[in-house]
Amino acid sequence: MAPLDFPPRREAGIGDLLGSSKAGWSEVDGQRVRRTLDPVWLVLHFRRIGAEYNRLSSGLSVNRGTLLPVLWLALRERGWLISRQAAEDAWDLASLTPLRSGGGDGDDPF
Repeated sequence: MAPLDFPPRREAGIGDLLGSSKAGWSEVDGQRVRRTLDPVWLVLHFRRIGAEYNRLSSGLSVNRGTLLPVLWLALRERGWLISRQAAEDAWDLASLTPLRSGGGDGDDPF
């Protein structure tokens, strides 16, 4: 049986989360309104970038206590509504339950 030939999947990074063109702002009656970010989407994204408790799967060491508040602030600046605790919980859950190899992008908003 011949091996399946899948197109290479680009690795996701923190820049995909913060540099994405998809902002949380919506136009409602001519005003910019923040949209709520579902923590499940954030868990999925953190899994894609290989979140581990204090590092990324690429081996990059991160200071979780510094990174997560900055990520939360960056999300807020892009228009997303999410609590700090929900962002921290999403990172922790992604750390405990890594993405299985071959996992797809799913409904990741980033």
